Amino acid sequence: MNCVRYDCSFSNGTACHVTEIYLKGQNFSGELPPDFSDFPNLLQLHLSRNLFHGGVPAQWARMKLQGLVLNGNRLSGPFPMVLTNITTLTDLEIEGNEFHGSIPPEIGRLIRMEKLRISSTNFSGRLPAFWGKLKRLTTLQIEGSLLQGPIPFSISELTNLSDLRISELRGSGSAFPNLRGLQSMKKLVLRKCSISGSIPSYIGNWTDLKHLDLSFNKLNGTIPPSFAGMRGVDYIYLTGNELTGNIPGWLLTRNKITTCRYLTGNELTGNIPGWLLTRNKITDISFNNFTTGSSGPSPQCPIESTVNLVESYSPEMNNLNNVQPCLKRNFPCLASGGQYRFSFHINCGDKEATINGTTYEADTTPKGASSLYVSPGSNWAFSSTGKWELHG
Repeated sequence: MNCVRYDCSFSNGTACHVTEIYLKGQNFSGELPPDFSDFPNLLQLHLSRNLFHGGVPAQWARMKLQGLVLNGNRLSGPFPMVLTNITTLTDLEIEGNEFHGSIPPEIGRLIRMEKLRISSTNFSGRLPAFWGKLKRLTTLQIEGSLLQGPIPFSISELTNLSDLRISELRGSGSAFPNLRGLQSMKKLVLRKCSISGSIPSYIGNWTDLKHLDLSFNKLNGTIPPSFAGMRGVDYIYLTGNELTGNIPGWLLTRNKITTCRYLTGNELTGNIPGWLLTRNKITDISFNNFTTGSSGPSPQCPIESTVNLVESYSPEMNNLNNVQPCLKRNFPCLASGGQYRFSFHINCGDKEATINGTTYEADTTPKGASSLYVSPGSNWAFSSTGKWELHG
């Protein structure tokens, strides 16, 4: 909601001062106005999703802001050092801009900071190590930048963290950071950070955890048995690692309907258990190394279901006739009568339509977060995975 709020308790109720300004998504352009610093009692300034460019005015250094939100603009230049002088800040969000250069250690001055979001920028250089100074942090988000790892040890000192998101780190990689003391964690995202080694078992003991994303790392070994205790988790992403072993039996006993599990792109082996196909839960185990074994015929690829098995079988299974094509590596196409099509037309999100003599096939069936969909005429198909998240 966009608004301007006042506090009229000054001078025994005879004076009012602006304390909060919310002007989000208004398409304002130009440079950020220095005049905001003329509001001595301004505590909250939210200007996200506009078209502001340039830097942050030097005059803002004298402000006493608690919350500053500049997400989704076109601000550029090095990290605005003026912000490190606003030591009253508890919430700073500058993600989705064009800032570049290193993250300065002077951010360590902001010891009252509770929420820091600096994702989707062009910050580069090594991920700094000053985080231990920001003891009050509950939210730290550093995703989609040009920063290099490893994740510094000082992160382990932020025991109040409940939301930690770091992704797309460059560099040669490192072991899993020590997060044992972060018992309040609700959302942990360490995606594509070149982390190697095994998944720590203590993660399974975090009772408040709702969202876990460790995808696209170099994690190996089996999924820890302690994960069987994570009954409050809604989303588990372990996609694109080097995990081995069978599908854990505790997946069978999970009773939380909303749990989504993404284990695609690992090296899981053994049989695909039949119970996985009969339970209405979102599960993606595509691109693994399963085999048929001796427990019966290979499963069919569930169409329009919540289980994605595409290319989930080992390459050794490609020569077996009783294995469905969708389960085999490289998803071999078996066109009837050898009639292969090399082009097709889709009316995305709408019914069938003919335009200038070309028929565009309908695309109206709702799709899930983990599924294989094949068109009614078997002319096209797609495999989906994951959950779309929109940040305001």
